[in-house]
Amino acid sequence: MLRRLLAFLTFWLVAASAVGARAAGPCHTNADLWRDQGLSNAISYYSLEWAPFGAVEWGWETYLPLIQHEIHTQCGPGTPVFASQLAGFQQTHGLAPTGLFDSATFQVFKGVWQERRPFVMARLRQECPDPPPIWWSRRNTPTG
Repeated sequence: MLRRLLAFLTFWLVAASAVGARAAGPCHTNADLWRDQGLSNAISYYSLEWAPFGAVEWGWETYLPLIQHEIHTQCGPGTPVFASQLAGFQQTHGLAPTGLFDSATFQVFKGVWQERRPFVMARLRQECPDPPPIWWSRRNTPTG
């Protein structure tokens, strides 16, 4: 019950702020095409219940800076430009270009980010990295 009330209040708060956000600005271009997706993203930004790493999480605020960097925008998740840029990312990576943030899109982001980590790629190639030098191990081992 409390979750529904929170989701309802979040929706109306976002909707009310979106009406005021229709003013011209760099993040509100293409509003005629991507306004609804921006509103949906703004709602899910706080209220999406999902488990991207196994444990249930609410919203996707934690991942916003990485997503903004990846889609080349500083616009907020509730803006038409964010939705438009997200749709471009989705299309580039073989997803339907909806402009809506969802679990499938996040899985692609996660894969892209992990592919940039040398350890992950070495592990996928079944390479075993060299162990740290002995001096490092001794210096960082607690003494009792």
